Amino acid sequence: MRSARPVKRTCWHEQLDYNSEAVRQGIERLKLLGKHSELLMHSYYGVPVDEAQLGGRTINQLIDANILRRLMSVQALNSVTLYAM
Repeated sequence: MRSARPVKRTCWHEQLDYNSEAVRQGIERLKLLGKHSELLMHSYYGVPVDEAQLGGRTINQLIDANILRRLMSVQALNSVTLYAM
């Protein structure tokens, strides 16, 4: 009786192309999620995000990464609310 050949298995990280755009974007988004996790959890539970306190660069990074979204109020056109997606 023949013995079965051992199957060489590769780990998930050996199959990832770290130079691909999708992997790069995923890594950047995970970094943003980790860095701003407390803010995002508060936003998720309905606590308004204070843009003045947080800073425009951070807000823009989170919006560009599709982590936060601006919600325009119909009642007050000058009112902008940020919420986690």
